[in-house]
Parts: sequence; structure tokens; C-alpha cells
Amino acid sequence: MARDFYPPVHYGLVSYPPRIAPSFRQTPDGETVHCMRETKRVFRSVVRREVRRQGELFEKEGQYFYHAVATNWLEQEKRTEEVLKWHNQRGQAENFNKELKIGFGMERMPCGQIYANAVFFRIGVITYNLFIGFKRLACPESWMKQTIATFRWKMMQVAGRIVKHAGEVVLKLRIDLEKLGLFQGIRKKSFELSVCPEG
Repeated sequence: MARDFYPPVHYGLVSYPPRIAPSFRQTPDGETVHCMRETKRVFRSVVRREVRRQGELFEKEGQYFYHAVATNWLEQEKRTEEVLKWHNQRGQAENFNKELKIGFGMERMPCGQIYANAVFFRIGVITYNLFIGFKRLACPESWMKQTIATFRWKMMQVAGRIVKHAGEVVLKLRIDLEKLGLFQGIRKKSFELSVCPEG
């Protein structure tokens, strides 16, 4: 979790010898152990130091600012840079929530009944999971980062019509050969997923 940068943490980082915690004189990342006032438990505190690129009018903290992350991972489990990298991925979870909320119409619940809203939300989550599975299993790898809005625009908003001719039903699409090949590849993968393996 991210945490406020208390003076004791700063003191520990700049005063401990490098064999206990990396000094900021050698690397922008460092760590120490810390204990909050309300508890006796000690935890690992990983900190990144960055140079202030723009000065503040009333800033008196010096030329650096710090990001502190408290973690229960031991040093043997994750190194300093691995902890910071994992922590910085938390913003992606917000993108997933936004995609579910905006992309699948979950901004508002349909009524004031909690059980009906729960069913509505579960259907939305199931739809979102099916969409993610479809992208991972049937679509090209380059489409993995596409949002549902972009997916609808590229995949579904295509001009076409269904024509019956000589006893056959034909779907005519107004697209180029590249997109036609894309559609055929997705259709083939979807068919392969629908076929049960023998045994």
C-alpha cells in the first residue's frame, strides 16, 4: 500500500549503511524497516526518490520528492524494483473498473431494489468476462488492449446486408480484404473453441 512519507523513514534511508538498505546516494530506490506509532509490528518500507523537475514557490523540502510503499513481502520474495513495479500497476485496475462501468452500461442501477440491482450487475460482470475471454481466445493479440467501444467500432459497425440467392443465405460486407481476413480468422477460432475435443 502507498503511505505517507514520515521523517523517520527518510532518516532510516539516508542513515542506514548500504548493506542493510541501499543508500540514495547510489540508487534512486531504497528501503528500510518501519513501525507506525499505533502498532508494534515492523514492516518493510520501499521508497523511490525522484528529482524535482520543477521548483515550487514555497517549497523548502529540497531537490527531491519521495514515493513510499509499505509491503509485507520479504526481500527474498521480491526485490525493491519488483515491489515498486507491482505497486505501480494498481492504476490498471481502475481502467478495468471504468471499462465495466462505462463500456457495459453499469453507470446506474436500473431500480431501487437491491436484489434486482445485484442480478443486473452480475449480468454485466458476466458479459465483461465473456468479452475479455473472447478477445484473449479468438482475437489477434494486437486487439487485447482494445476497449469495448473501440471493439464495437472496428468489429460491429460495418456496413453489410443479408442476401438470399439460389437457396443460399449470403452475408455481404463492405470491407477491405485485410478486415475480411481478420473476420474469417476470428470466426475460425470461435468455431474451434466450440468443438469439444475427443475423449
